[in-house]
Amino acid sequence: MAGAKPLEPDPIQIGGGTELSGTPTGIDSRKKLTINGEPRDAVASTVRELLAALEYDGSFFAVAVNRAVVPRGCWDQPILREGDKIEIVTPRQGG
Repeated sequence: MAGAKPLEPDPIQIGGGTELSGTPTGIDSRKKLTINGEPRDAVASTVRELLAALEYDGSFFAVAVNRAVVPRGCWDQPILREGDKIEIVTPRQGG
């Protein structure tokens, strides 16, 4: 179809339609992130918000943003920015 916009994936949203910063999600506050090699749109600004939106349970994994490991104590800080590359690593058993 000429002039048709390609479909975009739904953004990852936190809570009831409002970011934790108080900005309504109707005001496009999405960020383009790469999560485990896949391009995604997200409304999360902290690692903990992103993990919740992606439905990661527990805390038995590590997170790196732009190749730097984010200490668990920093997961509530608003560090995610447009274009960030995030890797979420979970351990596997075996040899």
